[in-house]
Amino acid sequence: MSLRRALPKEKYLSLQRELLRKGELYEDREFPPVFRSIFTKTRPSVNLQWKRPKDISRTEPKFFTKGISRTDVAQGRMLNCWFVAAVASLTDSEELFYAVCPQDQGFEPGTYCGMFRFNFWRFGEWVEVIIDDYLPTHNNKLYYARSSDPDEFWSALLEKAYAKVCGSYEAMGLGRISEALQDFTGGVIEMINLQAPPPDVFKVLQKALERHSLMGTSIETNAQSGQRTLTNGLITGHAYSITGLTKVNLLNLGIPEAKLIRLRNPHGNSSEWKGAWSDRSDEWNLLSNEERKRLDLVFDDDGEFWMTMEDFVANFTRVEICMLTPDSVLEEDKKKSWKIQREKGRWQTDATAGGCRNFIDTFHINPQISLGTWLSCVVLEMMSHAPEYDQ
Repeated sequence: MSLRRALPKEKYLSLQRELLRKGELYEDREFPPVFRSIFTKTRPSVNLQWKRPKDISRTEPKFFTKGISRTDVAQGRMLNCWFVAAVASLTDSEELFYAVCPQDQGFEPGTYCGMFRFNFWRFGEWVEVIIDDYLPTHNNKLYYARSSDPDEFWSALLEKAYAKVCGSYEAMGLGRISEALQDFTGGVIEMINLQAPPPDVFKVLQKALERHSLMGTSIETNAQSGQRTLTNGLITGHAYSITGLTKVNLLNLGIPEAKLIRLRNPHGNSSEWKGAWSDRSDEWNLLSNEERKRLDLVFDDDGEFWMTMEDFVANFTRVEICMLTPDSVLEEDKKKSWKIQREKGRWQTDATAGGCRNFIDTFHINPQISLGTWLSCVVLEMMSHAPEYDQ
């Protein structure tokens, strides 16, 4: 049994039994339905109301409707596409997803008590986060993340739980997709600079997918530029999920194959790539019916699109890979597994805080670890977690 499956839920069950016995709905005192849970600096331009799903849904609210899919979740009125893109990547693995978002909860009579729980990896350990189901709304519609089905609420509740971890919804406005992926899996992050890429980026990403890694990408820009939609349909300062890689055989071109990558814009039904191999482009006519069937092509206005690896490298600037650790590997495959050892440490004044190399007399007292040749990887869980970009 992996570490992920052994997460405790005693507190949740105890609270649930007490609430059901009293016939009460849970109200979270740690993250209450008040404005300070939404913002601390910038007040929303509209008046928001906190409502429970039972008061929002047109019929009956549901935690899940028809299972999970990366197209289920769309970004709301907040610049947290880095988080939504990470959620979309997480849905590609049911085992990983349900470990973060347990499916043994919902709105059914006899179990519903206005309380939901989620699990996140925080600084070296799994933490259970319990919330109530009050959600920010405007005109009786969810203001932030939402599912494609207006009666499905897992995505909005997951976002609220993560907002509680961050301190407020507003605090989620800055971050990287890799940070959320790490909090969802406990994995290790690797960055690839596409402005100076490795020799065969496609092979690197392919190997990462074989190891069940989760990945995202972005077109980085400076803070002053912010998000901007380019003429080719891509958005700068914005996070995308990497949802697939493939090689396709081309007809009558004298070229043996093309390397394609599939991306998803977390805005959902929003701007997509307009270049070669975009939805309904002429390039798809170069494929046989068998190839088109193998790819299960769907040309919907869902934010997901294909492009060549050449166009991908030419347009995007960074890839973020979350590599799963041994305690979260989905399949036993010794040929594709790796070892990890975690060492915890912290800086303490006059004890282990020696400063940078400018303070050569005290630098040596900083936390240190000796790496042996037998060690495949060491993860130092530092006591800080600051986001960097508005994505």
